[in-house]
Amino acid sequence: MFDRTLTRRRAIQLGGSSLGVLMLAACGTGTPAQQLATVVNDVSTIANAFVNALPALAATTGKISPVAIANVQQAVATLQTLATQLSGVATTTAAQPIITQVEATVNLIVNTLAPFSVALPPPWGEILPAVAVLLPVVELAVGLVVPASAPLRRAAVPGLTPDEARVILHGIAGK
Repeated sequence: MFDRTLTRRRAIQLGGSSLGVLMLAACGTGTPAQQLATVVNDVSTIANAFVNALPALAATTGKISPVAIANVQQAVATLQTLATQLSGVATTTAAQPIITQVEATVNLIVNTLAPFSVALPPPWGEILPAVAVLLPVVELAVGLVVPASAPLRRAAVPGLTPDEARVILHGIAGK
């Protein structure tokens, strides 16, 4: 098994990976209603994984600034709200603006924690790469284009599939 922890340098190195091909292969199956249900479930799982990881982040006294922790806590609360909003949409088109906000919020978390990547406690080293693989799949499933320069896209770990990412996040989310 390979080490799924993520450093800022490694995230930058992965910017040119073949993740796009993997993401295209992972979306587009099932009916539109099934795709939307998968999107809703994936975003809920991402939000719940972050919620369950917050206590470990808060316990890193002195390693991560209190301001950064507070910003991440606020962003996670926003993700929970977005996941709830998403559960009420009827089409993938209606989901697009919410998914765009989810991506921006997750990127805020990634950017906030980037200076502290060495100090991140478990399970953060698993969550960030798993979300980096799964969120672009979610975006593509609702018809959004994922730019190669997106901070989260660069954080993906080669060889980690969307299904493996779901397993990791489900385990952390307690689903």
